[in-house]
Amino acid sequence: MSVKELDRLQLLGRVIERRLTQRQAAAQLGLNLRQVERSRETLRLWMIDAGFWIPRVQRRGRAYQPRHRRSEPFVVKLLGDG
Repeated sequence: MSVKELDRLQLLGRVIERRLTQRQAAAQLGLNLRQVERSRETLRLWMIDAGFWIPRVQRRGRAYQPRHRRSEPFVVKLLGDG
């Protein structure tokens, strides 16, 4: 890869990390916003193929601990009915 391509990858990496906006990256690279969006999508697909990026659909959901519910009389006292 050339130095120019490495710089582009570093800037797109900062965009993915949300340390730089796409508009700022476009200005630094001298590209249109659309070109940066397409480059970012290409980089994301490369990362998926390499195993560095897991698409949101394939991510596991978080396992939350079940909450213990309080007994009924406490709720009634709060509402003032009892």
